[in-house]
Amino acid sequence: MTEPPHNAGGGTRNVFPGKCPLCESVLNSIVQACHHLAGSKHIANVNSRLQLSDHDLPPWMSSLAAKALPKLKLAVELLRHPASRALHCRLGFHVESLEIVACRKEALEDKVAIATRDDLRTSISLIEPNFDWIVSKGRWLCSWDGRCTGKPLNLTCSPDVQDIRKRCAADIAPPLVRQVCTPAELPKLERQCTNLQWPHEPTSRLGIAVMMDNKISFDQVDILVTTAFIHALSGNVTNTKDVFYLERHGPTWCCVHVPSAQTYDSGSAGHAAEALLRGPPGGPDVSYNVCSLVHIGNYRLLIASEVDACDDASDATSHLVEIKSSRRGLAKMLGGKTPVQLACNGCARIMCCHLNENETQVTRVESFRAEDVLAKHRASFIYKGQRVGLLLDKIMTDPLLAANSTSRRQVIKLAFDQNRAPVLQLASEDVHVFPQDLDSLVADTSQRCCAIVELHDCVGWKHVLDEELIAAG
Repeated sequence: MTEPPHNAGGGTRNVFPGKCPLCESVLNSIVQACHHLAGSKHIANVNSRLQLSDHDLPPWMSSLAAKALPKLKLAVELLRHPASRALHCRLGFHVESLEIVACRKEALEDKVAIATRDDLRTSISLIEPNFDWIVSKGRWLCSWDGRCTGKPLNLTCSPDVQDIRKRCAADIAPPLVRQVCTPAELPKLERQCTNLQWPHEPTSRLGIAVMMDNKISFDQVDILVTTAFIHALSGNVTNTKDVFYLERHGPTWCCVHVPSAQTYDSGSAGHAAEALLRGPPGGPDVSYNVCSLVHIGNYRLLIASEVDACDDASDATSHLVEIKSSRRGLAKMLGGKTPVQLACNGCARIMCCHLNENETQVTRVESFRAEDVLAKHRASFIYKGQRVGLLLDKIMTDPLLAANSTSRRQVIKLAFDQNRAPVLQLASEDVHVFPQDLDSLVADTSQRCCAIVELHDCVGWKHVLDEELIAAG
């Protein structure tokens, strides 16, 4: 057995050095040391030091495999590899002790994860099944001008409320669907890696402008969200890897979604299919959105969703169209997130574009009514509704949110664990969700309205009241 290195201070510090010789990182506990060994920086440094050939390179040293393995499992693999084991002995790590701790901790975490997963499934099963778990109370269309004239902002930096309102044009319908003869070549769009930043990404803050434009008061909405929030609650694998930030203004929470993917390809085949099947947008950075006021359980949500097209511009909210494309068939386009997406954005039908293998051509287009898609996936849609209802209530009744109940306070960070259950904690102080000037704007509007009402009471100028209230928003 390798002799444990001697460290001043004794105790468990004898099984690892106070600072990793490879990474210069300070190590304070056995568990932290194990997690450090499994970190990407440490593994890269180990690989650099060992200089193993491709034949001798262990699987866990590849970046993909390292991301797929749990941290403690990766630490065990690293400590069991002969060359890596000898290296860590020379660096002052007592590998046998660290391996034992990592194995025990991994086994304990597995047991806890299984128990938590089983508890979550049991709790979900106790929620009454209901196909109509999301109930629409109103929808409002708008377009969004995402042109950036200055420096773009991170999504966790809140813009001014007037900038939000200026970019949001109310009652603008998305482009009309157009008929296409297939097979049809996809238009060649400029492939551009677009950063998901403000103002290109409107976020759920779009709902603030929609509320003001349509005279919806804050006490009529419990939380402003985007469709991604509902997908995360429903257990979608991609969205549960994302982070959400919540902040309160009066009685209303706003939840900003920060995707794990920081960029997207604006020249993808999916965007090309949308360009083929609908009329031209109002500009290169213009998007079309619908804000839906819905009830889920006891909660009122205003969900902001991007929409693709419509069949009738004169009554677009009742004739919205979702456009999907894939070379993998209908299961890819109609399954997964699609039923929940249709329930959130209120699209009446979905157009499915079948692509060829190299995604340069639409070979066939099929159209389905949204209600038929939901009926086809009835069982999974009901289960997702149970999950959304349970987790939404857990979030809204969490002690961290309750502690912020009287006014807008500290921002809350929402993430999801390996069981896709919500985990809430206080966010860093540099994160902002609501516009910082919203308080003064709302107070100013309220004072103006009170002054106008007093003028009406004294003079009886009802036409002045009407005109001024409209101007005040």
